[in-house]
Parts: sequence; structure tokens; C-alpha cells
Amino acid sequence: MPTSSGKVLLSIGRTSLLLSALFQLGCAPQLEKFHVTIPTNPPAPEPDVSKQQGTTHICPGTQIQLAWSVKGKASLSAASGLSYQEPFCSSPRRVQANGSEIFDTSPQIASACGHQAVFRVTASHDFWHWSGSCPGTGCPAADHEVVLEPQPEQPLGGKPSDCGNDGFEVTNVRPSVDWDDHVRIGTISVSGPTKQALANSTRTLTVTHEDVTAVFSSQVLTSEAFRTRKMSGVWTLRLSSCDPPPAVLAVTAQTACSQ
Repeated sequence: MPTSSGKVLLSIGRTSLLLSALFQLGCAPQLEKFHVTIPTNPPAPEPDVSKQQGTTHICPGTQIQLAWSVKGKASLSAASGLSYQEPFCSSPRRVQANGSEIFDTSPQIASACGHQAVFRVTASHDFWHWSGSCPGTGCPAADHEVVLEPQPEQPLGGKPSDCGNDGFEVTNVRPSVDWDDHVRIGTISVSGPTKQALANSTRTLTVTHEDVTAVFSSQVLTSEAFRTRKMSGVWTLRLSSCDPPPAVLAVTAQTACSQ
């Protein structure tokens, strides 16, 4: 039978194990959110931002706003190029665990990072939120890509599924949280395998964006119907007939930044 001192030590040991487990399970650094939005675009509800957030495409002169929330210590940094890697164009710096910051495209992004920047928010351990060493396990991070002056050619479309209502259909969504309203469309043209599917055929490709529609055929492979329209929104491509479809339904949108 354990002595009273033994019982105390046993109790202390159990308490230490319990506290350790609680620290490991509930007090590790956590990244709760990291959003990049365009203040001049219509605001999107936060759940929609989380669901739709992808690469942010902006024009020179447009601001972006970063917003984050972490459990633990937060840091913010940016790197130039296709992925987050050294050298940094904005070195890691400590920020508030819950905060936001607005960046100007010209002095803060383009001059330091060029036309492409990957922003990173990292949650690391502090006295109450700890697990492992940093960087590494226990220090979660999230990256977000920002592209200044989007590429002048933007592909739209995708791989068709089963034929329905005598045709194949593909839908793309370009969320307004990711596309600056200053990015405007010029010419739309049929490209790739879809162009071949229309050649020497009576099939048609119908492209719809919001309330505007253009119909393409073997004789009509370009359209000005969407000129000056925003890139953001819902795009639907429909190829008539259940004849074998091309590998992808695709068109190319010429885009430019408006004043």
C-alpha cells in the first residue's frame, strides 16, 4: 500500500501527465484564418472568403488587405516568385496575433517583390501555445499568392463530364475576392482541342458570363461580346451534341487593367 507521500507523488505525476496532454492537444500554435481581400471590390462575407480564396489578381494602384488570426505568436513575411522561399522581399516580422494590414501595390509590392509575391503568416509557440520547435512541427503557416498585372491571356473551361440535354457543360467561378474589378476582358477566343472539335462540324460552343452570351462555331472563333466586362463571376461553357467531346472545353480571355 503506497504511503501518503507516495500517494502525493503519484497524484503529482498524474497531474503533470494530464497538463502535458492538455498542452499538446489544446495549446499548440494554431492558424485560425488568413485572408487577402481587395478593399475596393464589393465585400464578401467571411465564410465565403474562406471557401473561395485563391490567388489574388490585382492591377497597379489597387490596394490589398491581409487579415489573420492565430493562437500563439504571429509573424508576417513575403517572398518573390512562384513559391515562398528565400530571399525574402519582406523579411519575417512579428505582428499581432489578431490583425490586418493594407498594402499598396506600387511602393510595397511591386518595388520589393516584382509582379508576384507570396505572403506568409506563421503561428509559432509562446508560453501558452507551444509544441515542437520553430520552424517545423507545431508552427503552422499559410501562404497566399498575389499577382500584380495578371497575365494578358486567361484560360477558362475544364474537362467535360457526362453529356446532358444533348451537350457537354463546364462551369468556372472567378470569385470577386480574387479578381480586381479593374481587370477587364477584351476578346474571347476558342482554343485548343475545342477549336478542333468545332472545325468541319455543325456543333456550337455557347459561352455565358453573368447575363452575356456568345456562340462560337467553325466559322466564328472569336467574340467581342464580353469586352470591358469584369473577369470575376460565373462562366459557363456548353458544347452542343453528345458526339465525343474534346479533352477539355476551353476558351481564352484577353484581359487588361482598366484605368
